[in-house]
Amino acid sequence: MEQKMDKSRRKSKSRRSLWLTALILAVLVIAGGAYYYSTIVAQAAAKATAEKTIKTAKVQKGDITISAAGTANLVPVAEVGLAFRSAGQVAMVHVKEGDIVKQGQALATIDDRSLKLIADQQYAVYEGARAAYTQTIKGGSMADIASAQAALFASQAAYTLTSQGATPGEVASARLSLASAQATYNDLLLPPSDSDVANSKAQMLNAEIVLRRAQAAYDRAYAANPAGIGGASEGMELEKAVNDYRAAKSAYDRVFEARSDSTLANAQANIASAQVRVDSLIPTQQSIAAAFSNVAAAQSRLAALTPDPETIEQAKAKVDQAYAAWRLAEQVVTDATIVAPFDGLVKAVNVAPGSSATTSAVVVTLMDISKSWVDIAIDDTDASLVANGYLVDVTFDAWPDQTFLGTIVKSDATVALVNGVSTLYATAELKEPTSFLRIGMSGSAKITAASAKQVLTVPVEAIHEISPGKYTVFVVNDVQQLTLFPVEIGLKGSSLVEIKSGLKAGDIVSTGTVATQ
Repeated sequence: MEQKMDKSRRKSKSRRSLWLTALILAVLVIAGGAYYYSTIVAQAAAKATAEKTIKTAKVQKGDITISAAGTANLVPVAEVGLAFRSAGQVAMVHVKEGDIVKQGQALATIDDRSLKLIADQQYAVYEGARAAYTQTIKGGSMADIASAQAALFASQAAYTLTSQGATPGEVASARLSLASAQATYNDLLLPPSDSDVANSKAQMLNAEIVLRRAQAAYDRAYAANPAGIGGASEGMELEKAVNDYRAAKSAYDRVFEARSDSTLANAQANIASAQVRVDSLIPTQQSIAAAFSNVAAAQSRLAALTPDPETIEQAKAKVDQAYAAWRLAEQVVTDATIVAPFDGLVKAVNVAPGSSATTSAVVVTLMDISKSWVDIAIDDTDASLVANGYLVDVTFDAWPDQTFLGTIVKSDATVALVNGVSTLYATAELKEPTSFLRIGMSGSAKITAASAKQVLTVPVEAIHEISPGKYTVFVVNDVQQLTLFPVEIGLKGSSLVEIKSGLKAGDIVSTGTVATQ
């Protein structure tokens, strides 16, 4: 075990030694490179002055711009093809190509007469559902509910009798009741008999005689003793005679009165009830089914008069469904007219009044020109020079002497292959669009990625990169000797480089050598 641990320690020490050795070598290589560049290369460059002429440049202030050039094409912010949502015959076209329209403005309309009829029908259904819902919530009156309950009890009893059948005695009794109900109804339809009239009239005349006698007795008693008439028996006899006469007169009048509708209706109902009882005593499949149907109808009527929460909810659901159908029909009428979704320019109109239109055919093409947008195409090698917010100078072929300023508002995430060239597309918005610009105009664009004004600059040939991010220049003295100086650079253009530190204005730097002739 100790031998294994000792071997492990030796291996660990060996790895650390190798790592330290590699690190030291790396440091020596870097130091050697720097020494080589600062001494050997510098000495070689100084030696070359004897054989070659040094090219120099003066450190001076100037402007640096980093930019990318590309082609430009004026495009709309958006372009949409508008179609009808329902097929039909075109009734009206409200615009023509080149028109400027406002958001919500009507562009074209199909014949919507049948659509309006459907909407009106759906509205009627909706109103009916609302009325039914209101009635459902309201329920019935106490009298209606009592009547419906009685009808339900009667239909249930009839169904029970129909299902169970009856004895011969019960059948005979039911038939006797039916005959009695029919006879009563028939009697109501007949005029009064002579004997009934005579008896009623005699009773009325007798009551009239008694009344006259009582009145005469009362008059005599009053004349004899006016003060004591209040408690006299003649007064009570007269009151009784008046009441008896009125009753006899009312009975006589009723003999000649027509039977009331309610009396006849009750008599008919008694006949129907008696008939149902007779029919139910001898059950058949049809009679049982009919009796059951009567029970169901009576239950439905009572339920309608006394709605439960579920019934109310169902009625409400019908209202909601009818409302949705009506609103949908109204929307179809609205959709019969194409309206502008935004302010824009009519690019094309593809229909005429009287022509047929489908839901797939573009009727009007509308362009959003609320902003002046320019599509810019650049080589993909300049992709790093494109980002939102970068400034753009655009010149159109139709107006070569005028430059339009803009800003990049978006750029494609991918590169497209156009005629074999990898191309990146970006979109810029012009700051001050003018009315004479037309969609489709082409020209050129310059994207400014970065710029610096009045900074120290040297030609790019003067800069030497000795390691990543580390730069130097050769400064030339009065006797044409070279000295290596480290510098910090800023913007790096195609011809000039910004010097942020390490040099001052007026310094002379080497930009290379040429062979002496």
